Amino acid sequence: MIITPAVKPLNDANLELPQNNSRIKLLTISRLHWIKGLETSIEAVKLLKSQGIDFEYHIVGDGNIKETERYQFLVKEYELQDDVIFHGKLSHQDTLKFLEFCDIYLQPSISEGFCNAVLEAQSYGKLCIVSETGGLVENIVPNVTGWLVPKRNPNALANKIKEVINLSPNEKQMISIQAIERITPYFSMEEQQRKFVMFYEE
Repeated sequence: MIITPAVKPLNDANLELPQNNSRIKLLTISRLHWIKGLETSIEAVKLLKSQGIDFEYHIVGDGNIKETERYQFLVKEYELQDDVIFHGKLSHQDTLKFLEFCDIYLQPSISEGFCNAVLEAQSYGKLCIVSETGGLVENIVPNVTGWLVPKRNPNALANKIKEVINLSPNEKQMISIQAIERITPYFSMEEQQRKFVMFYEE
């Protein structure tokens, strides 16, 4: 029996949210570590900026000094200081506020296990684009609850972000609803507890 991680539904969060929808809000929640593929997403948003797409990319999470400075240098080198914002490590509640605030959630990992952040993003009905690697291929139902892109491929990621931005409101809403409907029954706290009980009763 596989016991998957569980996430709380949106209505448990009781969030007070910022209201500013003038730019596309992108978000990644991740350690600042090379294996998380943030170089790919930073290069992808550089491509978006060169094509005149107005966005802000929020990165929540921390890392060691070497990794943090490497990513910050990359942002400066690409002249993205006004577009890519590092927030460091936040409390879970503050992280949830950013998750609710975003339009598109990105998980550009090179390698990844079963990712709780992607599950939470889907439970909030967020449009998720993730790398086709590791446990992420189980987190997303392609083109139903989100999208998979090849890892280490900034062009593919940038193109998919543009594609998602250009979806009609009805298409976006359909993906959002389907994501919530999948996460709620299969990755709820109740379902996880039920599986633990079944596991120990076997």
